[in-house]
Order: sequence, then structure tokens, then C-alpha cells
Amino acid sequence: MSTVNYKENLNHVKAFIFDVDGVLTNGNVMITTNGEMYREMNTKDGYAMKCALEQGFRIAIISGGTNEGVRSRLKALGVDSVYLGAHHKIEPYEDFIFSYDLKPEEIVYMGDDAPDIEVMLKVGLLVAQKMLLLTLKKLQTIFLIKKGELAVFEISSNRYFVCKGNGVQPLGQKMIEMYSQDFNSVEIILASNSPRRKQFFKEAGIPFTVKTFEVDEIFDPTLKGAAISNYLVKLKAAPFQNHIQSNQIVVTADTIVWGDDQYLGKPKTKADAKQMLRLLSGKEHQVITSVAFTQKNKQLLIHETSSVTFKKLSDQEIEFYVNEFEPMDKAGAYGIQEWIGTIGIERIEGSYTNIVGLPMAQVLQCLIQLTSN
Repeated sequence: MSTVNYKENLNHVKAFIFDVDGVLTNGNVMITTNGEMYREMNTKDGYAMKCALEQGFRIAIISGGTNEGVRSRLKALGVDSVYLGAHHKIEPYEDFIFSYDLKPEEIVYMGDDAPDIEVMLKVGLLVAQKMLLLTLKKLQTIFLIKKGELAVFEISSNRYFVCKGNGVQPLGQKMIEMYSQDFNSVEIILASNSPRRKQFFKEAGIPFTVKTFEVDEIFDPTLKGAAISNYLVKLKAAPFQNHIQSNQIVVTADTIVWGDDQYLGKPKTKADAKQMLRLLSGKEHQVITSVAFTQKNKQLLIHETSSVTFKKLSDQEIEFYVNEFEPMDKAGAYGIQEWIGTIGIERIEGSYTNIVGLPMAQVLQCLIQLTSN
């Protein structure tokens, strides 16, 4: 392995991300006869986090667990960025770094299990428990191909720094260079706070900034299907039209679910989410995403429709998904990339990324077309 000066890397650190179980706790869970679960957190960890916050560092907690006692404890310490129920940790990670304008190399991530690896490979420095290090070592040949060499430093009896080797160029940067000829003359503004849309833009290598305006997403109830999402993306773009510069393209998007001849947006309550999933259960529905590309004197509007068929979902499956995952920020109360998509979707027709929230192949084609004119 190459030698990497991890102390030099530490000089660039601006934020820390921690898992909970096995990192801020000892990994043990005590269960009472009433079914309540208790975790033990170390006061020294709490003191260290408070000190870090006072020194100006950012801290985020990303955990698959949903214990609200953990949230209360962290809130008392002053930690605001707490993501619980995060079974796919890349989305809250992206939301955190975009919220505070952080770069991956400015992040230290500490985890202890396989779900942490995807995020660990993106940050500048990671700290792994010994058990996870064994997994990292087994996968090391893959890392060597994709990420360059790793340098491992034991910093205590069971924790390690693992630093990316020198000379490794992140894939996203290579992709940006691939499209630099197309996008170097424009500023692309993604008018969305969706972590999934931000991640798609980043993975595609599209250079962008994020800016949004609050709008009331109210539409004529007589509208149907794509007419709804088309109206909403134009509504989201409207606040930009008096401010947009000649070299800017504002991208607005809206995804809806159209099932059983009715509009399904984001649920307002858990009961609402369960009702939506019961409506979709055992049937085919359409996921429609409209995208508007707004420039100073013109606007291009597209929409894409994908068909999704759910198996017959049991009440237990619906209850588990709504209670353990995050359906509240998703049209139709589900995310195809989550557990419900794995166990419940029998068939899709059309663009997969459209179902997640943005038809990326079509969006990229439109951006290249607009910037080449």
C-alpha cells in the first residue's frame, strides 16, 4: 500500500458524519418485556461532539435506526443534521453536503457495517471498526481498480483511518470534464431540493448549482396526468423568470403518480401513505415526471411516463414500509429504490430514473441540445 499523510488530510476536515449503533453505542440493544429498546451512549462522545460544534465543525448522524431517544440526545448536544431510518445512506449524505456546501474531501465518516461502505468510499477520510475493516480488505482489489490505492492507519485497538491514495481522480470529475465542452458557457441551476435529483446530476457529471423558491403547488382539479406535472414545473420556474441571466438554464421538475384515474402526490400523514399504497397494490400505475428548461427568452418542456406494477401488498408489508422507511417525501408514498421496490414491484416499463424522480437520459440530451444552439 502507498503511504499517505493522513495528518495533512485532517487539515482539510470541516465535518464529521457518524453512524449510531456500534459507533456512538457499543452495538448492544437491551429489550424490555414491553418491547422497548435501550441503547447506551458514551458521555465522552457527547462532549467531543459539543467541542467540535463549538470549534465550527459540522456534524451529521446517519442511521438506519428509528429510535427517537437518539434524536433527543443528539438535539440536546446541538446536532441538527440527524437522519434516522436511513437504510440507503447515500441520500442523506448528499443532502448534508449540499446543505452546507461541503466537499467530499472535507468529510470524516465513521461507520461499522456494510451499509456504511458506499458513503465511506466518497469521503476524504473514514474511520472503520475492525470488523468493517475486514470487509474493506476483502473488497480491496475492487477499490484498487475504482478508487486507487488505500492507506490504512491503526489509530487505536479497534479503529482505523483509511485514506484514499494520491493521484486518484473521482469519477464525477472525469464526467464533468467529459461534458465540459458542452456546459462551459452556461450556468445550470437545478431548482430542486431533492437529494435524488442532486445525486443524478452529480453522477451524470453535470455541473450545477441549487436554488429554489417556495411555491404553493396548487392546480386545477380538472387537470389529469401529465397536464398536472407540466403545470407544476412551469409554476416552479415562474419565480426565476424576472431574474434569469442570458447564460443561465433553470431546470425545474415535478414527479406525480397517476393511479386508478387519480392524482397521487406526496402523502400528508402516515395514514395517507398507507391508503395510497393500498390503492396501488396489485395494480399498474403511471409515474410521470415533467421537466422545464427555462432560459431568459424561452422555455423547453418535456415529460416522461413510466409504468409500474405492484404485486398484491399485504397489510404487514405496507405497515412495515411506512413505519420503517421514508415515504412522506415521495409521490405515491413510495421510492422504487427502497425496500418496497425490491419486494413489491413486479414490472416496470420505461425509464427507471424517471420513477426515482428525473428521466436523466432525456434531461442530459435536452441540456446538450440547448447549450449547442
